[in-house]
Amino acid sequence: MAFTRERGSETPNYEDDWGFVERRGETAWGNAATFLITHTPTCTPFPPHAMSNDAWSWPDDDDVTVAVTGATGYLAAHVVRVLLEKGCKVHGTVRDMGEEGRYWPLQCLPNAPKNLRLYEAELDDEDAFFTAFLGCDAVVHLASPFFTRVADDADAEERLLKPAVEGTQNVLRACKRTGIKRVVLTSSIAAMYRQRPDASFANGVPPAITDDTWSDVDFMRETKQWYPLSKTLAEKAAIEFAEAEQLDVRVCNPSLVLGPAITPHLNESLKSVKVLVDGKRKELKNYILGVVDVRDAAEAHYLLLAREEAKGRHLCLGQFVDFLKVRDEVAEIVGFSRFTAAVIGGPKDVPSFNVSKLNKLGMKYRPLTECLEDCLQGLVNHGHLR
Repeated sequence: MAFTRERGSETPNYEDDWGFVERRGETAWGNAATFLITHTPTCTPFPPHAMSNDAWSWPDDDDVTVAVTGATGYLAAHVVRVLLEKGCKVHGTVRDMGEEGRYWPLQCLPNAPKNLRLYEAELDDEDAFFTAFLGCDAVVHLASPFFTRVADDADAEERLLKPAVEGTQNVLRACKRTGIKRVVLTSSIAAMYRQRPDASFANGVPPAITDDTWSDVDFMRETKQWYPLSKTLAEKAAIEFAEAEQLDVRVCNPSLVLGPAITPHLNESLKSVKVLVDGKRKELKNYILGVVDVRDAAEAHYLLLAREEAKGRHLCLGQFVDFLKVRDEVAEIVGFSRFTAAVIGGPKDVPSFNVSKLNKLGMKYRPLTECLEDCLQGLVNHGHLR
């Protein structure tokens, strides 16, 4: 990465991978650290497109306006970045325009001052999404609750399941009202493999995961797997709505998303890496996880948006590994002297998976080492690690 400006610079430097202004620093493992500055360019308005009620095709001149819900999210921010880099205009929705610290990094992205507009919209407010979607050609819907701890079943229903499902329905109804035909929905691999175990399972995971496999709703309710249940129910609701209303809904099902963050929020995905080196835990259990770099997952969303042949569900997964492998990779990056958490349990068998459908659209994946190295660097950038 390039280190060309000091803190307090008035002009963002876009030479690095995600558009942050940088100054030189040193991490404990010897790499240069980057730090953000609070610079907020002014976004200029742009006129809306004329809409059509006909099925939409990606224009040859790429003169496209795309709405991105939950734009400050970990993955969503990279989707915004990719769309801006491709020359698209973007309408991003955020929960609270008063929380400038959560969205100003988006306004520092290349092309953002002229091509990014932000709108306030909560998942329960269909009219707010309608306003944000006016003039748009397509929507990428990423906004959804993402946390794992709930007080009880009623809390899970109110704070996870209901917002995920009804929020998706509100977004799709707003698409219908504004004449938008194409939607990319962010679901999850969690909607594909949470099934009642049988003799073929290894380490609680089915032997194969494909675009056609679904998580078991009854099993997830019984075992209180609330987040996977929320993603499964929301995806099923989207498919049902799309079939009834003739919307072109393409689904991306990413695995655990890791890599550098654009916005400063520390989400559940990033915590899974941070816990290895932050000194707060001494032991962690080994388990199986699928990993995809956040930048690759964002590119996958663009492919699903732009490629005419994209249809249905698409597993987005770079590789399956066990947590012991992640631990070893992280230890190589930061140095064993900084490593603070031991992973208990031997190597785990990993399931087979099929990502050929997405690969045929041109999908490529970064190696795990690059993903983890940039993930750790991002945690330093945002002050989550020292």
